[in-house]
Amino acid sequence: MNETTTGPDLEACGWYVRTKRTDVDTAGWLVADCSTSPHGKEYARLFAASPKLLAASRSFLDAWDDGLEFVTDEYLSNLRAAIALAMQAPAEAPHQVQHVTIAGVNR
Repeated sequence: MNETTTGPDLEACGWYVRTKRTDVDTAGWLVADCSTSPHGKEYARLFAASPKLLAASRSFLDAWDDGLEFVTDEYLSNLRAAIALAMQAPAEAPHQVQHVTIAGVNR
C-alpha cells in the first residue's frame, strides 16, 4: 500500500480540477468539483498541486535519508515550483454552475 502511482498533470480551473489541457485533449477530463465548498477554488488549487508537492517533498526526503549533506538548487527549485503551483491564482472556470429544478424539487 506504500506504492504511489502518477497520473496525468492536473490543473485547477475555478472550483474544478481537471487533467491538464493539451493539443490532443483541449478540454481535459474533470477530476473533481469543489463548487459546494465556500473555499472551493482554494481546495481545487491545492488538489491540483498535491501530486507535485508530494513528488518534490518525497524526492528531497529520500535524498536526505540517503545522506544529503547540503541542499542543491535542483531540490530547492522543485520545492519552490510545487509551492508556487499550490499558491497561484486559479484559472477561471469555463462556465458558471447552473442549478435547475427537476420535477419540482430544488437541487
